[in-house]
Amino acid sequence: MTLKDGVNTVGTLGPYTLGVGSSQNADFNWTPTGTGNHTLQATVTFNTSNTNTLSTTVNVAAVNHDVEVTSITALSPAYDGVANTVRVHVSNQGNQSESNLSVSLTDNTNPVGTSQAVHGTLNPGDGADIDFSWTPSGTGNHTLAATVSNTNTTHSNSTTVSVSALVHDVQITSVTVPGQVTQGQSATISVGVKNIGSYSETFPVSLTSSPTNGAGGPAAQTITLTSGQSTTLTFTWATTNATTLQAYTLTGHASISPEIDNTPLNNDLAASNTITVVAPPSGQNIWVTGLTGMGIPGGIYGQVAIGSATGGVSGATVTLAISGPGTNTTLSLVTGATGSVAYAFFPQTTGTFTVTVSSVTHNSDTYQPSSNTKSSVSVRVK
Repeated sequence: MTLKDGVNTVGTLGPYTLGVGSSQNADFNWTPTGTGNHTLQATVTFNTSNTNTLSTTVNVAAVNHDVEVTSITALSPAYDGVANTVRVHVSNQGNQSESNLSVSLTDNTNPVGTSQAVHGTLNPGDGADIDFSWTPSGTGNHTLAATVSNTNTTHSNSTTVSVSALVHDVQITSVTVPGQVTQGQSATISVGVKNIGSYSETFPVSLTSSPTNGAGGPAAQTITLTSGQSTTLTFTWATTNATTLQAYTLTGHASISPEIDNTPLNNDLAASNTITVVAPPSGQNIWVTGLTGMGIPGGIYGQVAIGSATGGVSGATVTLAISGPGTNTTLSLVTGATGSVAYAFFPQTTGTFTVTVSSVTHNSDTYQPSSNTKSSVSVRVK
């Protein structure tokens, strides 16, 4: 059997003896010369003069040794004098397997450690990561350049990494306030905070107002934020019936004393809008819509309800006067969401006791006893 590459003979093998129906493989060593399409033609000669020929076309590509540095990455933010890791990724982009590869790294032309070997063989299409320990010296831009090489190929690539100084720096990022709050009520204030420095920080965040609101100074909140971390805090800004009706500017404050903040101007931020304390709405008539009392072992249990023309009145303060044998006292109650509240009283003696609603107050509402469905009840305690 003879194999030809075009007109050039690759080789001749044989002779072979083949039985009826049998077959035989013939393996030729072939080193193609030149790229492009090659026509391989095999001819078998049998019984002295008979021949059979078969051919195929094989495309021969050029040998390509190509291993490249495809990326150089600092695995953490880079700070002056702080140890870091730089990862160099190399990739075999050629068509030949490569071994005995080494990778080196420089920082502004200064060697970073020593050259490192890529273990094993890098087949076409494969890649590998090589890590270097790097402690940058000096702030600013650093050019990291990596080179991969063996006896067949060499390739270099570079990237620029910004190296910063280690700093303490916290920032108030936002202060969100409603446009108004009713005198005597409270407002919810949101304060955004971020640690834009290099260290983990534990520090207080506070809220102040201008003009000063004596009732509205909530306590500072102490928080811990790692470098780059942010959060939003909620403060309750209270008013009383004596709070001046006017506009207030609310400001969030953050402090990392005794450390020196790198940019202290961003430690304070005022809300973009003011919050105005407005007068409560004009009052309405309120009255007792229900009063019960029953004797229980050793005491009295009952309920009182306060209402108005619009329904139950929540947050009303009700004073009950209780009188009876050896007893003359008062209870102060505050109605719940439905306008009612339960009460219980345990006298020192038995007998008949009178429970009377003596007063009801709620914001600027007017208590109208003449409209009460019931103002007092008598209860027998056994």
